[in-house]
Amino acid sequence: MTWQELLNEGEKRLSKKGVPEAKLNAWYLFSDCFETSRSGFFLNQELETESEKTERFLALIAKRCERIPLEYLLGETEFMGLPFLVNENVLIPRQDTECLVEEVLKKCEEADVLDLCTGSGCIGISLGKLGNCKSVTLSDISEGALFTAKENAGINQVDVTCIQSDLFADIEGTFDVIVSRNLTWTLPHVSHAYGEWLRVLKKGGVLLNFDANYGLTDFSNVADLPENHAHNILGDDMMRECEEIKRQLPISSYSRPAWDLETLGAMSLKEFHVDLGISSRIYLEKDAFYNPTPLFMLRTIK
Repeated sequence: MTWQELLNEGEKRLSKKGVPEAKLNAWYLFSDCFETSRSGFFLNQELETESEKTERFLALIAKRCERIPLEYLLGETEFMGLPFLVNENVLIPRQDTECLVEEVLKKCEEADVLDLCTGSGCIGISLGKLGNCKSVTLSDISEGALFTAKENAGINQVDVTCIQSDLFADIEGTFDVIVSRNLTWTLPHVSHAYGEWLRVLKKGGVLLNFDANYGLTDFSNVADLPENHAHNILGDDMMRECEEIKRQLPISSYSRPAWDLETLGAMSLKEFHVDLGISSRIYLEKDAFYNPTPLFMLRTIK
């Protein structure tokens, strides 16, 4: 089998399983397995394939047919123009989060920054690489996530401090900027968490919380989502389980971000800014990662 024939076979199998952008997916996996570029492929398309690389390519095609994300199969992705390793320990950095990083970049000049629940480290590392931060601290409860974040910091040549911590339990010192995304809606005791946020926030420091009022959204209702949406891939049983867990969290019954403003106001904070237009600038179409619940950005200064 030649290179061209094998690539065609991969695309055929993906198309048969309804994988979106089958041709492009097949190419990415082929170029990874055969370590070739478009020009290299053009020159070698009639070359006979090697059995070991062929087996690996078809194995990856099979996994992609099972809807395992392409980024996990490749082991890397790009975010803010920077390379990031990804694996089962971290979520895949999404392009929509780049808009959030651009917002934070406006606030991190000569700042000590804390990226809370960092995952792959994409937010904090991007700030450290592209901004003029004084320091960047990455925290996460997952040892595997922190290991990946450290690797990504090394790849991008960004000096970071990594702390394994359940929220603020093991975080010492104070910070000028604390940033998080899609975190508060998962917490059972959000008022306490906000108090801890403020404990480690310097006087005059900025808290940037990107979240959404997910309590209004029924995760099990996927009728208005595109066929290739992540929620459809997870399956009905998983989404119903997620919905049941969400309904048990007190914050799911709150009106947000009004509740957040009231809670922080009771902590003697006076300066707030809420941006309700984040989603309209991020989700220009309903793709696989479209979020039907409008995001908000809450910025408060201590």
